[in-house]
Amino acid sequence: MCLLEVERLGISYPGQDGQFQALAEVNLQMRAGEFVAIIGPSGCGKTTLLGALAGLLPPGARQSGIIHWDGRLRRRGALGYLTQRDTLLPWRTVLANVELPLELHGLPRQVRRRQALEMLERFGLAGFERSYPHELSGGMRQRVSLVRTLIYDPELIALDEPLGSLDAQTRLVLQEELRRLWRETHQTFLLVTHDLEEAVLLAERVIVLSARPGRVVAEHKIELDRKRSLPELRWSAEFSRITRRLWQELNPQTKSLERSVG
Repeated sequence: MCLLEVERLGISYPGQDGQFQALAEVNLQMRAGEFVAIIGPSGCGKTTLLGALAGLLPPGARQSGIIHWDGRLRRRGALGYLTQRDTLLPWRTVLANVELPLELHGLPRQVRRRQALEMLERFGLAGFERSYPHELSGGMRQRVSLVRTLIYDPELIALDEPLGSLDAQTRLVLQEELRRLWRETHQTFLLVTHDLEEAVLLAERVIVLSARPGRVVAEHKIELDRKRSLPELRWSAEFSRITRRLWQELNPQTKSLERSVG
């Protein structure tokens, strides 16, 4: 089933010399339960694309094209959005932060408390219910943010470089958790990342965007043994071959960006 279909999406912003074009004629489809990664040079519009899907474009932005969800226009609650920096409310405990989406949806206190406690235990956060965000490590804060995103069961989970600011060891642990979560829940994930290896390790399909304005220039199906651990996959010959092929697609776009800046 096609969950998401983007047709001829274009996004522009006001600039000193008129409208600044971020995305142009982007076409994208995602099936329910799929894990897709988007890569591209810096400034190519990856985050802008997620912002358009979430309805979070800044004032003054102009959007053209159509975004369909399951054959319909985007509806409220269809998408969960996890950013690189956690957006936990510092005055609320871990438990209260995780409960927040259910609170906004009007669920009774006992129901949302039970669901939040179950999710925290599932993600190894039992015992931290009464902690505040400033008392947690960066990895734990991102884990809490992920739980808060998942608790209201969005149709698609958009991940905007959520692990980019973490140290290498914590990043590997959370990569494993994301992959396990996807395999167990069959939810739909759309990951924006600058890390080619991360894209190959986690996604079933990788989409390459061009230098600004972003356009889809390539798509690659990633066929790896998902039962193997991430360290094992990282050292496999097939992983190296796929990563090298993606770099060959991405490198001309990066060179194009360097020429435009220079």
